[in-house]
This record gives sequence, C-alpha cells and structure tokens, in this order.
Amino acid sequence: MTRSWFSLVVSVAVLFALLPAGTSKAAAVPVHAEGSFIQPYAAYEWSVQDWKEELQALKEVGNQLIILQWTADTRSMQTIYPTAIPGLTQEANYRGDPVENLLTAADALHMQVWLGTNANDDWYIHHALNEPWLDELFGYSEQMVGELWNNYRHHPSLDGFYFPNEMENCSYQDDVSIANLTAKYASLANRVHNDTGKTLALAPAIWNERSCGQTFEQNSAAWIKTWDGILGGANIDYLIPQDGLGGGYHSVAEVVEWFRLTREVVDRHPATRLWADVETFHTVNPDPWAAEPMVTKDIVDHMTQISPHVDGIVTFSYDHYQSPKLRNTPIFHQAYKTYYKTGRVDDSPPKTPNALRSKKQGTDKISLVWHGAKDVFYYVVYRDGTPVGRSYAASYQDNGLQPGTRYEYQVEAYSASGYPSALSKAEQVTTASASVNLALGRPYESSVPASPSYPDTDGLEMTNGKLGAGYFWDPEWQGRSTEGAPLVIAYTVDLGEVKKIDGLSINFYQDIGSAIKLPRSVEYQVSNDNVRFESLGYSPFRTLNFGPTPPDLSTVSYGLLPSKAAKARYVKIIVTAANYGWTFSDELFVEQYAKVSGQDAEEESIDQGDETAVDPGLYANPVIEHRARAATATSLERR
Repeated sequence: MTRSWFSLVVSVAVLFALLPAGTSKAAAVPVHAEGSFIQPYAAYEWSVQDWKEELQALKEVGNQLIILQWTADTRSMQTIYPTAIPGLTQEANYRGDPVENLLTAADALHMQVWLGTNANDDWYIHHALNEPWLDELFGYSEQMVGELWNNYRHHPSLDGFYFPNEMENCSYQDDVSIANLTAKYASLANRVHNDTGKTLALAPAIWNERSCGQTFEQNSAAWIKTWDGILGGANIDYLIPQDGLGGGYHSVAEVVEWFRLTREVVDRHPATRLWADVETFHTVNPDPWAAEPMVTKDIVDHMTQISPHVDGIVTFSYDHYQSPKLRNTPIFHQAYKTYYKTGRVDDSPPKTPNALRSKKQGTDKISLVWHGAKDVFYYVVYRDGTPVGRSYAASYQDNGLQPGTRYEYQVEAYSASGYPSALSKAEQVTTASASVNLALGRPYESSVPASPSYPDTDGLEMTNGKLGAGYFWDPEWQGRSTEGAPLVIAYTVDLGEVKKIDGLSINFYQDIGSAIKLPRSVEYQVSNDNVRFESLGYSPFRTLNFGPTPPDLSTVSYGLLPSKAAKARYVKIIVTAANYGWTFSDELFVEQYAKVSGQDAEEESIDQGDETAVDPGLYANPVIEHRARAATATSLERR
C-alpha cells in the first residue's frame, strides 16, 4: 500500500490569520499522529453516523487511520460481527454488523481501517511455548483474515490487518519462543499478503527491564535478538512498539533509546516499517488500574522526541482519551486541535478558581468547594502551601487531618494542554474538635463472610472500637479473598434508632507484597427500615479525588462527608474490592461532630426517604478510564 498520506508532513505551509490566545502562527503541519487504536466495546451500538462523528474528529487532527483492535475473542469464542467460522458466534452485545458500519463511515470520509483479528487473554499465560494452543490461536487468525476479507473487501477503506495479542520484552527471549512465533507470524503474513494484498501490523510492549529481572543491557540485547529473529523470517509490514509512557514503565529518555535500538533492528529488515504507538493516557492509580487523558504538552513532547527514530506515529488511544464523543467533553480534542492547527501547544492559563470555602468539617477530614470553569481538566489542592491532591470536580475532601486544627487551603486549575492557573485566594478552615462514633458497639451484618484465616471474631470487630496494627496478622484485621471478579462486600449497621449522621468512614489495610489491596470504591447508603436505601454518595478517594499513593503497609480511610447531614437508623457500606488479592478492613465509623464555630453551615438534613443527591461515583466520572477486563499489565483493557 502507498503511504504518501501517512507520512509526517513537514513541508506544507499553513497560514492562519487569527489564533487563540497563547498560540502563534506555524508554517507547517507539526509532528502528529496518523492513526489511533479503538477497542470495539466502546462502540458496540454505534451506527454509521456515530462512526462518522468519531472519524471526523480524528481527521480534524491529522489522523487517516483507525485500528479496530480486535474483532473476536477466541477465549470466549465470540466475534463482534456476524461469522460463519465453526465454533464462533457473534457476541450478543454487538448489534447488526459493527465492522460494516465502521467501514461504511470510513469510506465516506476517505479514511483507512485496519482490522484486528482475534484476541485471547490466555496469550499472557501460554506465551509462545504451548504449541498446540498457539496453533489454534493463529489458526483462528488466518480463518478470520479470510472471512473478514470476503465479507468486507468491497470497502476501499479496508487497508490492513492487525494481530492483537501483544508480545513484550520479558517472555519471548528464548530460541524456542522466537522460532515458534516466527513460523506463526510468517504464515499469517503470507495469508494476508497472498489472499488480500494488504498489510499486517504488530504492536509489542516495552516493559521496564526490571520487570524481567534484567539490566537494560541484558534486556535490550534480548529484544534485539528476538526481533532480528522474527523479522528475519516473517514478512511483518509494520512493527509498532508501545512507548509505555502512559503506563509509567520508562522515562522519555529511556523510551527514546529503546526506539533508537529498534530502529537499528528494523533497518536490517527493509520490508518492515517502524512506527511508534504513543500512549495518550496517564496512569493515576496502579491497582486497581485507572488512567486519565494525557495533557497535550506531554503528548507533543513524547511524539517530538520519538519521531526522529520512526516512520510514523499512531496513538493508544486518541479515541478513548481525547475524543469528544467518547470522553463526553471537547476540551482534550480542542487542546490537541489547537496544537495541530498552529504548531504550538496553547500555554494560556485557565481561569483561576474562586469562592473557595469549606462545606463540612469532621475531626479528620474537611470538604472544600469552589467555583470552577468548564474548560478545566483538573484541580490541584494545596494545604498549608503543599499540594495534597487533585480533583476532577470543583470539590475536594481532604483526609488524615488532626482534630481541632486550623489549615489553610488554596486551589489551582489545570488546562487540557497541561498549564496551571494562578492560585486561588487562601481559605482557613478548622477541623471539628471531637466526634461521637454512633456505630461503636452496634450490631452489623456482612454480605460476605471473612476468611477463616482472618476472621471477624464473634462478628464484632467492625464496631468494637479497636484498630488493626501495622501488620496484617493483627487479629483486629479481617480479610476476604478477592480472587477473580471484583468482589462486592456490603456491611449494614443498625444504629438502634434514627440519628443524625455527619460523617462516615471505613478503614482498609494495604500490603502490596501480600496482595492486600485497597478497594476500587466505597459507597454509603442509609435507610430507616433496612429495606429501602438511599445513597449518600461515594467516598471521593480515588473516584473524584486523587492524592499521593498511600505508603505500603499502611491503614487508609475511605471517608465521606455527605453534602448534607442525613438522618437514618441503618447505614450500608458497599465496598467494591480490587480483584486478584485480598481486602482487609478493621473498623466502621458513623459519626456526629462537634460544631466548629462559624463554619458548620450545612444544617439542612436529609431524612431517609427524601430525595438524596446520588453521587454516581467511579464509573460516571467523565475523566477516569478503568479497565473492564484486567487481564494483563499491558491492556486498557490491554494497557
């Protein structure tokens, strides 16, 4: 295939008479991405018009290619399109023919599409040493190439194929793995070339060499050996290593060195073109994994430094992290579009937050609110001159404070380009001096029993007022295994009668080496009859508010200061645990606080049964992207 429209354009003059503040004229289209990966689950109901809207946004910023990451999962034996391959069926969530819709839209916009074949998460178990399993995996890939070509060859936009099971730099260094994969890739590439005349692409990951138990010299030598071996025996058209910068595997300088070395390898195999898969997300929480869109200035910096070593750039993923359609906000697309049109990242500051005040004060936590702006990406909160966390909303709950203590707060806003506002006017706030724990000694029920190895002794530990020590074998900690799917644990406390509730919290322990993980989210609900519950909201910790990663071997409180005081008899705490590990908890708190003079202005109450403001929490956050299938360390789902 010709790549004239794919090349990084550096010679076309582009003149602009009027430019946004903070930008300047540019004489040429800057370094930019030419395509983006998209995972099909994000678009399973999309019509042709939906796809046109998505592709138009991509095209506005220089993309000509979209890579549909997979079209089947041969672990579940399901495709996203109508299939006639024996043993495979179309997944029920995918209505009609999503592949046909995508290609029809791409035809209309004169864009190109690469179709991923079959993903299978067992790849990350078997790697390349289980030959019968490998035969089956690649056998389905070759069948799918034939079927996809027969079904969709009439679309001029269908321009290539992608093998979605990703190698990395740890698991494929031995001679047997290299030989097995070379043979399989060669057969698949021949099928693509001979039957369709199109191209085949791979996108391996580059993990930190310490994950492989090697030095950089050892790991890079193995990487060179692996790809010299594969490219010497398999006619791969595009090698597109992931830069890993969104995952935090490397520094930018380290990534540039990896691409320089890979360039040397690819230059020995002229049939292959080297592209970069630039990650456009930033990991904000490692486990459970969560990510946010990367700011434009960082994307541009990474592309600029990598581009001298590659023939082209695609992203993972403009669709998922910058697209106005999928992000439900235009700010990331607009910021990158300004760069693409002008050659300069917009460095103008966003509007300074104002009207900062404290809405509620507990003994160990304070809630803050302020007036923000619609074009703000996130806010950074300062306590006594030191940044303590960030929020995606114009509110923040600061935790871990001391009773009866005065603190001073300021807030700054950050744009989608990555530039800060001025600091807001300072606000001084004093925590409550004392509290009453209404849950102390009260009976409760748990929907999931504790493990016999880490029991809830006498069914009293969560309200006995005793805290666990700094090690998990302290008997005050109770543990629950979360192997497999995320575990949901519900504790229901009976306060004995309807009481006013000012604050709530539950403690968890973190011991990464022992696979004791902090939960994904904690929601608080209240009821008067233990039947009909209303939500008070989610603890903002790791949902709307992100601060420094808590130290290992520490106790972490997931608290909530409800926006208004609640009155109820029953309190339900719903914990969504991280999977593949353990959840350890020691105490529940349902509190009333002593008033802080001049500060406790929120005296309106919510009686259970009234309409409460339900905070949708984690999964409604328009910024955070969470894994749907946490199979490997390299996927969004894959990443």
